[in-house]
Amino acid sequence: SPSSFSRFYRDQRSRHEQVIVLSKVLNDDVNVGYHGWKNLILKSVNGYEPTNIQDLVGVLVRKMHSEMLELRCQVVGQDDADYVICMNMKEVLQSEHRIMKQHMIASWCSMDALSKELRKDVEKYEPSEAKRTVSWNTMKDMRAILERKEEN
Repeated sequence: SPSSFSRFYRDQRSRHEQVIVLSKVLNDDVNVGYHGWKNLILKSVNGYEPTNIQDLVGVLVRKMHSEMLELRCQVVGQDDADYVICMNMKEVLQSEHRIMKQHMIASWCSMDALSKELRKDVEKYEPSEAKRTVSWNTMKDMRAILERKEEN
């Protein structure tokens, strides 16, 4: 109910924290079994607990080095029940372009979701403005640029 969500939202936030809601799972073969899941509160990604959307984007492009992507979520009012979305990270990255095209999504996140620090790193390690502009559109491309940083 709206009142329980409002109470949850008010109780969970402080300073720059945001409640991150997975509003809908976009149907694709990579996420079969999760298609009906919606309006879940994201609690953690592979053990990291992002505090806002910029933190979540940073975790996804910088800290996901395992084979699996695990999203732990909750439904408002069900603090004791975890909903776990677990997918193969390689398959997730390979399906990204297909999912975005199928659902007519231009970019995997908005520019506002990129921290200043993340933007600076991408700009530093991708000197070509044209390639950099395209890289903002997919998590896979941003990760590839940041992997260059690790190689240097």
